[in-house]
Amino acid sequence: MKNKNNIAFSVILPVYNQASFVRRAIKSMMAQTYDNWELIIVNDGSTDRTAEFVASFIDGARVRYISSPENEGLGRALNRGLDAASNDYITYLPADDFYDGSHLEKMADAFRDNENAAVVFSGIRYDESEEPGVIIRRCSLIFGKSIVIFNP
Repeated sequence: MKNKNNIAFSVILPVYNQASFVRRAIKSMMAQTYDNWELIIVNDGSTDRTAEFVASFIDGARVRYISSPENEGLGRALNRGLDAASNDYITYLPADDFYDGSHLEKMADAFRDNENAAVVFSGIRYDESEEPGVIIRRCSLIFGKSIVIFNP
């Protein structure tokens, strides 16, 4: 990895027919407490209203948009995002998911705190409620503070 004092993330958000979720994912990026990032939205041939739903966020600098005329699969969409990435630190945000507000800040801290880290990832939160639409019990899986994989 490059300079760990000035960590900049390229966040790749592949989307295929997820118009009803993608704005939530994008808004979670806009709410980050860490501001050194770019978002690359990769539309993998969506046939729903994805392009329309993301249009107001695209500014060509911080939030970029790549569109494929047909669905080529998640792997190809991720590779397109990687090809377009400007930064050395890469994160993945599924279109139907979102980041907590301090997600990127915690990732940057983990890289800074662990000089030889090559990969950092975090835990997840999920809802164990048996009733749809009602959150009764929210659970967290946290693997320590962060899992850090070191370069050999």
